[in-house]
Parts: sequence; structure tokens; C-alpha cells
Amino acid sequence: MSASVIGAHDWLIRSGTVSGAYTAMDTRKAANYAYVQHWTTNASAVIRIEASPDLTNWMNVVTYTATTTQASAQLATYFPFVRGVVNSAYGNATANLFYGAGLY
Repeated sequence: MSASVIGAHDWLIRSGTVSGAYTAMDTRKAANYAYVQHWTTNASAVIRIEASPDLTNWMNVVTYTATTTQASAQLATYFPFVRGVVNSAYGNATANLFYGAGLY
């Protein structure tokens, strides 16, 4: 698996409807914090952020229940690589997970 090069902000999940992992993001040049926003366009979805030291071994960092009301959080830990995972989408849910890594 390859990781996308991080910008100031990027999508871990954008319009995700299928359960499973989405593109990994390389955050090695970022600071040790990130801002997260998540929401769905219909119903709800269970999504999570996973982290890895090597793009092979992934661990769950946090799990969210995303709804049509946008929510945000701050993560205050450094992870070399992160990815978004849709655990389950209910009804007609389309999940979105926005990850704004700390500045370089």
C-alpha cells in the first residue's frame, strides 16, 4: 500500500459508502496533533481512524459515530501514517472524514 503525500488538510474518507479501509496518509512531516471533522449525508455510519508505523500493522486510534450533524475533535498524538475506515454505514449513509494534520 502506498500513502498519499500530506497537505495541510486532506480527506481520509470522502463520500465513503462501502465498509473497509480508505487511502492511507503520510504524516511523518507533520506536527504531533491533528484536527478531525466527520459527518454523513444521510442516516449514520461508524467510522474510525487507524494509525501505523509502517503501512502494514494498523491499530485503531479512535472510533466515531458520524451523523448528519458535523462534529470535530483534536488528536494530540503523533502517528507516522493514518487512514480512515468505514466500519458500517446505515441506511443510505455517505461518510466523510476530514483530517487536518498539524503544520510542518
